[in-house]
Amino acid sequence: MGYHEEWGFARTPLMLIVFVALLVSFLVGGIIPLNKNLADYFFKVMEEMKKEVLVSESVLLIALRIFTHNATTAVLMLVPFLGLAWGLVTLFTTGLTANAVLTLNGVTSSLFKLSYLLLLLAQPHSILELAAYSLLSSESLMLTISFKGGHLREEALKAFKVALVSLLMLLIAAVVEAYIICLHLGAGKALKPSPFPSSWK
Repeated sequence: MGYHEEWGFARTPLMLIVFVALLVSFLVGGIIPLNKNLADYFFKVMEEMKKEVLVSESVLLIALRIFTHNATTAVLMLVPFLGLAWGLVTLFTTGLTANAVLTLNGVTSSLFKLSYLLLLLAQPHSILELAAYSLLSSESLMLTISFKGGHLREEALKAFKVALVSLLMLLIAAVVEAYIICLHLGAGKALKPSPFPSSWK
């Protein structure tokens, strides 16, 4: 039995498992108790990133900055052996960032935090980002399997295609997120942190 016949069937289930794992990592980071010092730290990081992006009210410029940051973060999720771990850590710290905002606003209830996080996840760009990260992290596992089995060259082509699709998804997500940000700026509303890694969190 060839490599593709042996492992090809595992791609979709593996991606779904990774999707759930990344989702759980984000939610856990978002609901665990945070002390004020830790919450202050993550909030300051978010504010600094936000300043780097909001140097213009142009949708395209904001989208470019968001995409650049997210793509840089995402590419590391494709690295064999380490990609999934990086994805889990990234989503966990992103959950911590949202958690920090809630904690500093006096929210301590895990149930309320979970409700807020689920609302963040319902945003179109959040779904696209999570899907892209799941594709890349699961492909990292496939690359690891192929490396151990001596089929790295065969899998590398598929990894390249996965990377292109994922980057396209992140680009669309960045444009959507930038448009939402500009709508908020135009309405004079306070920005909410994105539930996934972005340059303005």
